[in-house]
Amino acid sequence: MKLNLKAVLGMAISTGLAFSIVTPATAEAASPTATKAISPVTASTAKVVAGKDATGAWKRWTWGFQHVGDCSMFEGASWTIVDNGTASFDGWVTSSDTNDIWHMRLVLLDKDGREIDALIGGPPSAPEWFSQGLPDPRYRYHWTAYGSYRNVFPSVQGMRMYSSC
Repeated sequence: MKLNLKAVLGMAISTGLAFSIVTPATAEAASPTATKAISPVTASTAKVVAGKDATGAWKRWTWGFQHVGDCSMFEGASWTIVDNGTASFDGWVTSSDTNDIWHMRLVLLDKDGREIDALIGGPPSAPEWFSQGLPDPRYRYHWTAYGSYRNVFPSVQGMRMYSSC
């Protein structure tokens, strides 16, 4: 992991969708386990759709192309939460350097953009962080991840994504 990292912040709310890229205030803040202040830099768009099927009601956030440090996440990567408290990710990532790792943390937001819960599913040492190794810059890596959250589904109106490479 490099210390010149950027974090990606995604937020979708019922009154309008927004996606912001943020830069950590310090190199320490870019660490997947640190929680230092961050400041907004730019805005773009993320899409959210909702539905219901045999698994239950669901909400899905889909991102456009994202670039953080040496790492890239390709357009169409998405997180889906289901009303039973489960979550899943599907996307493609790569890096322009060898042996990088894409880290991401997801928080669920209420209608006012306040954090109400975080997705859990990463390693025991950092359960709120999901990570994908990117050993070879010649390849795109398909990444699937699974998590859970306190069942606050009815209140969830947005998702914020923090990422580092």
